[in-house]
Amino acid sequence: MSSDGFELINVDDRAGAGTPTERGDSATPDDRAGAGAPTERGDSANPDDRAGAGTPTDRGDGAISDDDAGGPELVSPDRACHLLPTIGEATLTKIAERLTGLELDTEDGGRRMSLKDIATCSVSMGDDGGYYITKNKQRVLFAVVITGRSTWAFNNSPDGSVVLQDYRKYDGLPEGVTLEPIPGYASYKKTSVYADKIWTTQVFESAFKHWSPRGGEWAISGSPFGPADNIARSAFHEFNELFLKQKDTMKGVRLHDKPSNGPASSMWFIAKRPVFVPNNVTQDEGYASEYVDVFHTWRSLGPEVDVKYNRVPEVLVRRVDGVDDGWARVSFHDIHDIDKGCAMQLVVTPRAFVTREKTIVWDFRLISVRVIAKS
Repeated sequence: MSSDGFELINVDDRAGAGTPTERGDSATPDDRAGAGAPTERGDSANPDDRAGAGTPTDRGDGAISDDDAGGPELVSPDRACHLLPTIGEATLTKIAERLTGLELDTEDGGRRMSLKDIATCSVSMGDDGGYYITKNKQRVLFAVVITGRSTWAFNNSPDGSVVLQDYRKYDGLPEGVTLEPIPGYASYKKTSVYADKIWTTQVFESAFKHWSPRGGEWAISGSPFGPADNIARSAFHEFNELFLKQKDTMKGVRLHDKPSNGPASSMWFIAKRPVFVPNNVTQDEGYASEYVDVFHTWRSLGPEVDVKYNRVPEVLVRRVDGVDDGWARVSFHDIHDIDKGCAMQLVVTPRAFVTREKTIVWDFRLISVRVIAKS
């Protein structure tokens, strides 16, 4: 760890694997080798399989699951804003360069990699059916510092972008959820309200055209800051080249020619995580959500859908008072309410899957978030 307390990647609690996510018409959920889907089942579910436990509650100590015991203090977004250090652009530029880069996810805490090392890597299939970049059977991680907020920067409601087929019917929406067509676009604004929290996200027409609960995602996007942008663009190129090189291993024919996660995208840089995973699939890194099926999504799907809620990414906030080794924790579902001028480090891993048409499509799976400073 450097003298100012920042290190490249948070290496705690990384066990698990992700699930491939929807990319629109070109790669529907039904194309995927893996699956995703709903939430807690109540008494009929094996508690060990669930991402959440108990009944829907507000946040606070009573809502924290057992797997969070002993971690940093959980604080509100307002408290997080007061704890964050304020730094100038010159300092943030230095930090962004140092906190953006590659790391090999080793058992002893991770090892820094260079971009040229990507060419020596291979791909390995996870239990979600996705292909991950690995070296000596260890997964490659990428960290990037982002700033800036687009309109849809945070897709972090308890159900993310999940929709049910009845949502477009007059009486098909659950209490607390609204769906409004966005003029000029084949998409909708989904607004979710629970207690004092309000979340908004964009839902595309393809979510209904190729409906599956597996298509629902959580996501965070932002602009790589300063030198982080060039590093991220170079890393994207190297990842893309490796997936192309490994297409025979993945039994694919071609790479998708218009990647939704690339530098040309209006949402560059974006990282995603599936909201739902099958009961037999390992959940992603992080912790159980503080909200358990608050919009009755899983209950509406019915018991025949053999799925569970995924874990949500861990979000750590740098604190100037030095308590808990200098970090506090904020609910992933609260991150959109933190100061809009803050810089964040996203930790991601590249993941590819192959469609029925043998097209290779890949994205960045979101592992964790660090809110590092206000500028």
